[in-house]
Amino acid sequence: MKDVTANTATAKGLTAMSALSSRLEQAANKLAQTDPENLDFDQLIAYTQALAAAQTSEVLRHLAQIQADHTMSVLNSLNAVRAEIEDQGTGTKEAYRKAHDEQASAIVSAIYGSK
Repeated sequence: MKDVTANTATAKGLTAMSALSSRLEQAANKLAQTDPENLDFDQLIAYTQALAAAQTSEVLRHLAQIQADHTMSVLNSLNAVRAEIEDQGTGTKEAYRKAHDEQASAIVSAIYGSK
């Protein structure tokens, strides 16, 4: 169940990020077509701020993708640990399962916010 929740949260985050990236790309294309030499001072300030915002947004998009990849990697590792514990058939299987679920929940909450 936690796997599905984490995957859904990651997919929603990536979808929102993709939509934002598309809008930023459109804005960047419009900025690229603007000739800064024909702008007055206030327009030049706005143009510079828009370029900085577009670059910052691109960096944040890239970092969000890295974070999502890392989250999935951690969750997959936890699933592998859980599967290994179940395969071994130890008497403390339930304790390990509970610890795994708590760790997965803590990771998802830390990254995506608790609900």
